[in-house]
Amino acid sequence: MFQKYRLFFYIVIILAVVFLLWFYSTIVIYILIAAVLSIIGQPLVQLLDRIKIPHVLSALLALLIMIVFFLSIFAIFVPLFIREAGMISQLNIGAIAEEFKEPLKELKELLVRYNIMGADETLAHYFSQRLESIVSIATFSGIIKHILSETGAFFVGTFSVAFITFFFLEDKNLFKNFILLLVNEKYHDKTQRVLSKSKKLLQRYFIGLICDITLMMTLISIAMTLWGVHNALLIGFFAGLVVIIPYIGPMIGLTLAVVIGVTSALSVDVHILILPLVLKIGLTYFIINACDGMIFQPLIYGKSVKASPLEIFLIILISGTTAGFEGMMVAIPTYTFIRIIAKEFLSQFRAVKKLTEKM
Repeated sequence: MFQKYRLFFYIVIILAVVFLLWFYSTIVIYILIAAVLSIIGQPLVQLLDRIKIPHVLSALLALLIMIVFFLSIFAIFVPLFIREAGMISQLNIGAIAEEFKEPLKELKELLVRYNIMGADETLAHYFSQRLESIVSIATFSGIIKHILSETGAFFVGTFSVAFITFFFLEDKNLFKNFILLLVNEKYHDKTQRVLSKSKKLLQRYFIGLICDITLMMTLISIAMTLWGVHNALLIGFFAGLVVIIPYIGPMIGLTLAVVIGVTSALSVDVHILILPLVLKIGLTYFIINACDGMIFQPLIYGKSVKASPLEIFLIILISGTTAGFEGMMVAIPTYTFIRIIAKEFLSQFRAVKKLTEKM
């Protein structure tokens, strides 16, 4: 009887698991974030254990160090972001539009030719409308209201993640044992190999990524400061943050760098020469990103992910199309984990064997 309806039962179980994961998605996300933080923090716990202090205290100190690190980032960059939003909201849109009315006559002809704007519409009006649509999103009061409305959920989430992370740090096998409880005993060996390989590769990836983010933040901030670009630290912050998304991230970072640099300069002086400023920002960003891409990133994505650049690029595009910016951020570690599972459980298939032969 069971054999006859076995497939049906398996489908029901899978659907039930998917439903539970969706229904409790917030808790699942907390657990996954805590698991990632514990992977990053385990080397720190091991280092503190060498001092011969109690293991529980090592886990607690490691967690506190990570909390202080993230709070420091928050304390440094959030005020800069709020200040930038305030500067954008106070821009004199009319003065800016008039300042660039003459130099942009050729642009108007081009826009009219391709039916992007009407022939009877002035460029100043068109430019003003587009800028006002951006400014309305970035008003200071709107940002404050959004932060206040999300404060409760943010603190609940932060506390939950910190609490779970502590126990993962204190018992490095806790997450593994929890997963094994959900797996049939005959698959325990393969599951343990999957978890072991995943932890090793993802630990190398996340630690390397943090180093890369820090490097980019530092180099971009210093370079922009030397060029006299306003809000250099904020530009460096976003430049480091988008490193999470290989290949596409630098394009996003360059766009943000130009927008922040230009709007900050215009808030000080509407008569500033924009083209030289854009060239300075663009050239500096390009050179530093090229050095990062040729020297540091291959060490991260080549050794930890063990996938070809084309694979990574396609996975990022698919993730972005499916789940937006958040999907692009988690694309590489998720793909790495899926490949490890496929290598252990589906190695009999030729396509899987080809994709995982370097692992």
